[in-house]
Formats: sequence, C-alpha cells, structure tokens
Amino acid sequence: MIQRLTTSDELTPVKVAFDRVFRVADPFGSPFRDHLTDRALLFPAPRGLSDEQLAAVAAAARVIDERDAYFSEIETYTGTGFDRYPHWRITLAEPDVHRQLREEGWSGISESALYSTNGLWGALSSHELHAVIAGQPEFMAALGRQLNLDAELDEFLHYWQSAHRDWNARVGWIPGLLRHIYGPGRAEACLAHYGLNLSDN
Repeated sequence: MIQRLTTSDELTPVKVAFDRVFRVADPFGSPFRDHLTDRALLFPAPRGLSDEQLAAVAAAARVIDERDAYFSEIETYTGTGFDRYPHWRITLAEPDVHRQLREEGWSGISESALYSTNGLWGALSSHELHAVIAGQPEFMAALGRQLNLDAELDEFLHYWQSAHRDWNARVGWIPGLLRHIYGPGRAEACLAHYGLNLSDN
C-alpha cells in the first residue's frame, strides 16, 4: 500500500509521529529526540534508502509489530508548514516501494524521512548519500542483525576521508553528527582513526 496523505485528519497523526522521533529534519546535525539513544549511520544510502536497507528496516519493524510507516519529503523543512510537504503512508514490505512512491508524486531527489507510525523509530536520508536512523532498542538490535552497521560507518568515514584529502571537501559537520549518533568517545576515536580533524570546516 502506498497512500498519499493530504487532509488535516490524515496529517495530524503523521506530525505527531514525526515529532516523537525528530527534533529537527537535519541529517547533518542532531535530529533525534533524546529518548532515542540507540542510533546508527547508513552509507551509502540513496534518498529513500537502498532496497537492502529498506528491507532491513521492514524486518526490524516487524519485530516491534509494525508493518507500515510514514514517508515524507522534508528538504528545507524547518519546523513550520508541515502540511505543505508531501507525505505518504507505505507498507514497508511492499515490492518496489520507490517506484510506487515516484508514481504517487515523490520527486526521488529530495531529502526524506521514513518513520514509525507510532513514533518508535525513524530515519533521515541526506543528499550526500548517508542516512541516520534511531529507534527503540529492540528495533535497532533487529536492524543490526540485518545490516553490518559497523561496516556502513567505516565506508562513510573512508569516503569522507578520501573526499577531504583529494577534493578538500568540507567535513566540519561530521564531528557533531558522529557525537550525536555514537557519543563523544566513539566519535572522537573514529575521527582520529580516519584523520578527520575536529577543527575542520
């Protein structure tokens, strides 16, 4: 099922679920609410997540008895005008979700949010091909059984290490993001290992 949500009655529970998961719609900053302390980074994660990542999310959601999720285009959303952005309710295990979303009006290029209808987990996809995800411990443990989350983090860090070295890409946003996702100890260990200095910008 892919259902575009447009009316006030349809969008009210969507906004409630979004606000339970996300502080801000920023996949480069500190997007998650404090109570969602189990977090991870996904890479590479094309907008809307890859098919493998989406299947892993669907499997993890089933562990907490969820089958559907909300999907929202959130690029430029800063906390007002939520009803002006496109939102859908989707069945996570639906075949070819991305194609169906495009047929229902999803641009396929904007940053997006995929999140629990009950506000128990959520993911933000960025235009830099990474996503961040957080959720209840049971959900995140199940996700970790489906995906090698450490390998996805390593691939992300290796990519930005190369981009910074070869193209002088800005990496100043990475330390804050890693602290938010993994805590200061692991974040600083990762940054030191990959030579991404905390003072870079």
